[in-house]
Amino acid sequence: MEKCPRVLIVNAQSMYKKNATGITLQSIWSGWDADCLFEVYSDPVVMDQCNQRIKSYCIPPSYIIRFSRGKVAQSINSNIKAASTQQSSNNKIKSYLRQFAVCTLDSISVKLDKSTIDAIRDFHPQVIYTLGASVSIMRLVNQLSMQLNIPVIMHFMDNWAEHIQWEDNPLLSLYKSSLKKKMLACIKRCKLVVTISSSMAEAYHEKFQKETLVLMNTVDLSKFKGPASKPTGITHFVYAGGLHLDRWKALKEIAEAIKKTDGKGILDIFTSKDSIELYHSNFKMLPVAFHEAVPHEHINEVYQKADVLVHTEVQSEKMKGFFKYSISTKIPEYLATEKPILFYGPQDMKLFEYLLQNRVALMASAKEELQCCVNRLVSDEDFTEMCENARCLAEKNHCASENQIKLYNAIETVLLNS
Repeated sequence: MEKCPRVLIVNAQSMYKKNATGITLQSIWSGWDADCLFEVYSDPVVMDQCNQRIKSYCIPPSYIIRFSRGKVAQSINSNIKAASTQQSSNNKIKSYLRQFAVCTLDSISVKLDKSTIDAIRDFHPQVIYTLGASVSIMRLVNQLSMQLNIPVIMHFMDNWAEHIQWEDNPLLSLYKSSLKKKMLACIKRCKLVVTISSSMAEAYHEKFQKETLVLMNTVDLSKFKGPASKPTGITHFVYAGGLHLDRWKALKEIAEAIKKTDGKGILDIFTSKDSIELYHSNFKMLPVAFHEAVPHEHINEVYQKADVLVHTEVQSEKMKGFFKYSISTKIPEYLATEKPILFYGPQDMKLFEYLLQNRVALMASAKEELQCCVNRLVSDEDFTEMCENARCLAEKNHCASENQIKLYNAIETVLLNS
């Protein structure tokens, strides 16, 4: 690539936050010239400062936002155990109120201080890149786009444009209306809509009548090809990730299926300390071993211990719309390892269709199918062809260097036509 265009990245969270979104953004922009990136974000959470290589500015929150964030976080932490068990009507009301508080905070305008504004002007950005999904951030993006007279590129990683995570909350009708209004204002300034999958690209091209670019979650393939695990007589099913959003329930069903193989398998769950404390009691008398999560730079060491890599998606009707087109950060990593993959989740998700059509995983959407898949995985069946398909798919759609070139070319085209 020649000298990269200057991109102003404006999001709620920094790309250096240690979560799935941060990992994805770092992978997307890792091949970009560092002096051609400038990041502005609003969530003042401790970042992965060791890997920080670009100019990164946090918007100073107002006193009321700092105070309210603290109260909301305290409330969420104090009620998380109650919310994770079977939800009573009282807990549901508390959950609705916490969600309403979070969305109300997001509706408050954020303002850049003079030093940040001056730094942005000195940077001379040519385009704004944003994930949107926030009223305050999209308001800021629209303002900056007009003030600097530069186009916007909006990247959709989930289907929040049609279905927010808290879609069933009756208190959020005004917030959803405001979110849609700010999104459409940004879309008007957009020269390119980036989507996480081809199915989303088709739907959003029709919805917004804008040029779309499919940019699937990327992975540095060289980091995820490793030796096969050594046979021990026991098949190790490995899951690495969060247990929230009812994922623990799906994992429990997987553990119950493994138990029926009479000692032929075990489910290794790598997750946070808090999740282990919160959910481990649900797995009593099941072949499950809990391990503390490792930093992402060491995640391949976890994958290499696996005989089978496990992925689950939400079975909840109220969440399904949000994840309709999503592809988890883990999926390209799993594909790159050339290990058997077990997917357990709703059949009507585009991810299910994607993995099934490419013949890269054993797929189950019901308990009976799950038991059949588990039985096959603990047997002597040869899955070499499926694993080779997975690696080929990773190289075709998820290679970081190839996707970085695609993004570079797309932005160059946007600037040429602006």
